[in-house]
Amino acid sequence: MAEASVGRALDHLNLVVRRLEQQRSLVERGEAGRRVERAYAGAQTAWQRVHDARNTGACTHGPVLEQIRLAVQDALEAVEGALRQTDREAA
Repeated sequence: MAEASVGRALDHLNLVVRRLEQQRSLVERGEAGRRVERAYAGAQTAWQRVHDARNTGACTHGPVLEQIRLAVQDALEAVEGALRQTDREAA
C-alpha cells in the first residue's frame, strides 16, 4: 500500500512541478514571481524526496516523510501567498 501511495504522490507532484514550471515563465518579477519560485523549489524538493524514499525503500520512515511534508507545506504556503498577491494587484 505504501508503494501505491508513493506512486500517487509522485503523479500529483509531477503535475504540480510541471504547472509551476509553466508559471515561472509567465509571471513577472516581483513578489508574485518570488513566491512562484519558492513554490517551485518546495514542490521540486518534495518530488525529489519522494523519489529518494522510493529508491531507498524508506517510504514509511518518519524523518523522510516529515521532510516531504514540510516541502509540500512550504510550496502550498507560497502558492497561497502568490494568489493573495495577485488578488491584491487585480483589485
